[in-house]
Amino acid sequence: QLRFLIRSGVPIREALSSLSRRRRVSRLACPLLEELERGESLGDAMAAHPRLFPPAHAALIGAGEQGGQLPEMVDTILAGAEAMGEARRMLLVQALYPLLVIVAALVLMPLLIYSVTGRIVGRWPLHLVVLLLLAALSAAAVMLWRGPDNLRRRLERFLLALPGLGSMIPLSILGRALRLEGLLLSAGLSFETSLPLVRRSVGWKLWAGEIDRAAEEIRGGRSASASLGRLTGLPEEIAGRMEAAETSGRLDIALRDAGEEMERRFLHRLNVSFRVLPILLYLIAALAVLDYAFGVLGGGGGSLP
Repeated sequence: QLRFLIRSGVPIREALSSLSRRRRVSRLACPLLEELERGESLGDAMAAHPRLFPPAHAALIGAGEQGGQLPEMVDTILAGAEAMGEARRMLLVQALYPLLVIVAALVLMPLLIYSVTGRIVGRWPLHLVVLLLLAALSAAAVMLWRGPDNLRRRLERFLLALPGLGSMIPLSILGRALRLEGLLLSAGLSFETSLPLVRRSVGWKLWAGEIDRAAEEIRGGRSASASLGRLTGLPEEIAGRMEAAETSGRLDIALRDAGEEMERRFLHRLNVSFRVLPILLYLIAALAVLDYAFGVLGGGGGSLP
C-alpha cells in the first residue's frame, strides 16, 4: 500500500498518515509516522524499530532516499518478499493435505475404532516413533533459533551433514545473503556498513561468524570476492564469477545475480522434495490403515475397561 501511494506521488508523511488510519497496517505505520514527525527520514524511522522492520530493509530505504530512488528500492524489497511468500504458500498447499491425511490415520482413526469396538488395535510403537520424530523435529527447530550458541552451531553442522537437506540449506541462506549484499552495495553502502546488516539477517550462527571473518579480512586488505568466496556451501562456479566481477568493477551485480540464482535452485529442489514427500506420507498412512484393519479383523489389540 505504501508503494502504491509513493508511486502516485503522495508525500511520505501523508501516505503514512493515511495508512495509520487503516486497522490492518496501523501497527506498522504509526511508529514510522511518529519518527517522521520528529524530523527523521523514513530509513532512520524504520531503523529505530528493528522488531518491525529488518535492519537491511531500513538501510535499503535510507539509501534509496539519499539517491532519489525510493520507489525503485521499495519495489526491489517487495519483489523479493512477494516471490518468497508465494513460494512458501505453494509449498504449504502441497504439504497440507498429506499432513492432514497422516494425522487422521495415526490419531483420529484409532480413536474412532476404539469408540466403536472398545479395543485399541494396531502397533502403537509405530505411532510413538512417528510422534517422537515430529517432537524431535520441533525441538530441533526451537533450539536452532532460540538455543545456546554452542548447541545451535552443533545442530547447524548436523543439519548440513544430512544428505539432501545439507546441500539445500546453503542455497537458501547464502542466496538471500548474497542478494541482499549486492542490493546494499548497489545502493551505495560500503562493505564495512553492509556486511553487519547481512550478518544480522542470516540467522545461522555458522554463517554469521563467517561473515564477521570476511568483514575483518576485507578491512585488512583482502579482496571481497576472496573473503566471501570462502563461505561454507558456496558453489565454486559462483565464487569464480564473483572474482571475475570484482576485477571488472561489477561485484554488486554479480552478488545480486548469484543470490537470485541460488534462491531459484533452492526453490526448485524444495519443490521436487515436496513432490516426493506426499507420496511418503501417503504410504505411512496406508500402512497405518492396513495395520488397524488387520487388528480389527484379526481381533488383535487390547480391551480397556
